[in-house]
Amino acid sequence: MWSIRQFERAKWKSWGIFFAGTAITLFCCGVGLISWFSMGPNLSCQGKPLRYWFSQLPPDHFRGEEVGSVSAGRWVMDSMGRKYGSLLENPDKAQAAVRQIGTNSLPFFMAKLKRIESPTENRIQRFALWLGFKRPWFDNVEAQRAQATAGLMCFNPLPPQFRHELDILRTNSNGSIAEKARYVLFYQKPETD
Repeated sequence: MWSIRQFERAKWKSWGIFFAGTAITLFCCGVGLISWFSMGPNLSCQGKPLRYWFSQLPPDHFRGEEVGSVSAGRWVMDSMGRKYGSLLENPDKAQAAVRQIGTNSLPFFMAKLKRIESPTENRIQRFALWLGFKRPWFDNVEAQRAQATAGLMCFNPLPPQFRHELDILRTNSNGSIAEKARYVLFYQKPETD
């Protein structure tokens, strides 16, 4: 038999978990909105922002558990129910749009390539799974690196400062970043003077 005190404790504990989950959700949404709206210049093509075209790039040189696959003639990668790649646009159209936006998009691609997994995001994700959420709250860093690789491959040859930065990144302690930097550099045309 439950006493009134035990019942009250259980009730407050369940409400505490609910409020903690709600607070974390609202905090993550706020951080996401702030980061979304504070991202550099508004680069676009055909009325769609660079972020849209980035999301439509096929994951290039992806190695991991969730390997890219061709689905209905488009390159798509699935990671815990979240899709990465050419879902709405043809990959060639996405790459052409990136080329049309031009080299102003290269800092965006380099930032995506260099992004590392956040321990805080991993903790929040584990907590969300514990609360019963089935889909990831955050983007798969490895998948986005693969899409950034595809974006960088749209520019051949790369401007010297980005080629130099990739040359430094190819010895990065993060094996995935180093591998993707080596991959992009391997396929670059030699510099012409």
